Amino acid sequence: GTIASDNIPDREKHVLGQTWQITQEESLFFYEVGESVSTFSDPNHMPIFLDEIPPETLADAIEVCGGDENLECLFDFTQTSNEALAQNTASTNNQNNDDQEII
Repeated sequence: GTIASDNIPDREKHVLGQTWQITQEESLFFYEVGESVSTFSDPNHMPIFLDEIPPETLADAIEVCGGDENLECLFDFTQTSNEALAQNTASTNNQNNDDQEII
């Protein structure tokens, strides 16, 4: 396989990940009638990459999210500019992390 550096751009990670897409013949899953591997994948989908967000937008998101560690919050703010939504995401993420530590 290919070993990728930790500091390659997110877009390159995505392209590398696409090379791991399995075929129908390789799948170990059972599918409902009319479904297949392609039902659950879209090779043409190009996600949004946080490392391609304009620096000023990312700076605003980091301020709203209280740092750069809560990726879910950063993503929500950079995509919606909705501070309340981003803070709700951060709060939910923090609660989930707290719950996970208890378990």
